[in-house]
Formats: sequence, C-alpha cells, structure tokens
Amino acid sequence: MMRSARSKISATSALCPSGSLRFDRLVHVFAAKIVAATLMTTHRFPFSQLDRAFAMMRDRTEGVVKPIIDFTTNSIQ
Repeated sequence: MMRSARSKISATSALCPSGSLRFDRLVHVFAAKIVAATLMTTHRFPFSQLDRAFAMMRDRTEGVVKPIIDFTTNSIQ
C-alpha cells in the first residue's frame, strides 16, 4: 500500500518498485494545483463499471488515456 505523505490518498500497486515515490509526487502536483487531473481524464466510469474501465485501458479502446472511477454516481460519461 502506498500512502502519500502529503495527503490522505492511498493506492495499492505491485507493478513498479518506484511507484510509491512517483505516486507521492503526482499527488503533490494535483494537490498544489500545478496540473489539473481533469486535463488528463478521457473517460469517467461508475464503480459498477470498473471491469469495463480496466478492459478499455488494457485494450486501448475508444481513445481511453486516463479514466476516473467515480464512487459517487452510477452513470458513465
């Protein structure tokens, strides 16, 4: 589990040993509003469509770059 020292956001990953450091830096960039996360977002999915979001990222379909998983709604945009 990675936990940013600068925020209360956490993520779990085993893909990259340096992921924790990169994640911490990324959270800082977003928190400091240096870059808006929404500028990189191409799709938004409700949690109920998490499998579809991961399939699209894996297959690189429909122009997906960075999807957001929305835990507050059940609609797709």
